[in-house]
This record gives sequence, C-alpha cells and structure tokens, in this order.
Amino acid sequence: MSVAFRRLASATAHTLRAATITGGKSSGLEIHLADFACLPLMPVDPELRQSLGLDAALELKQTFVDRVSDVREGDVLVVDGTEYQVRSVAEWPWRKNEIVLALVLEERK
Repeated sequence: MSVAFRRLASATAHTLRAATITGGKSSGLEIHLADFACLPLMPVDPELRQSLGLDAALELKQTFVDRVSDVREGDVLVVDGTEYQVRSVAEWPWRKNEIVLALVLEERK
C-alpha cells in the first residue's frame, strides 16, 4: 500500500464471513479479517454504479481497501459498529500503476 493511500485510509473496519458449515449447520458469521484500514465511507460514484449495473434507487456506500485484503462479495464489513453487506468488490486503479479494491456496500437492516 502506498504512503498516499495509507494517509487517506483513516477508517478502521473488519469483515465477517459465514462460518464453515459443519454437519450441515452454519455457526453464523465470524470475524474473518481483523482490523484493517479503509477510506471513509462515501456515496457510490455514479460511474462505478453504472459500470456495475447497480439499481439507482438503492442507497449504497463505497470505500477502498488495499488490494491484498481478502474481502469478497457477500462478506459483511463493519465500520464504526455499523454492518454493511458487501455488494461488489472490484479492482480499481489508484496512483502510478497501483491497484486497490473498490467495495460497494449496503447497510444491513
């Protein structure tokens, strides 16, 4: 992760992922990635919304994380105690040939 990205990634998050199914039952969600840095949440960029074919009526947020983070669609991202369902994960060009992950999130009700 570049120094510039680290400076901007001022929010802290962790992810929850469905636990491994044992004996036909899942034990629910468990912490998958402990605290890591992300950019503060912001409204989804119209260009990103259009490129992913997302419904314009949905209230979605976006953030960016380091590319090496193992965040997947379907995970739950927790930022400041609020849970967001990860709707989309896509590589996004950053600076000077650096790639980060763009996450599109929907607040869990």
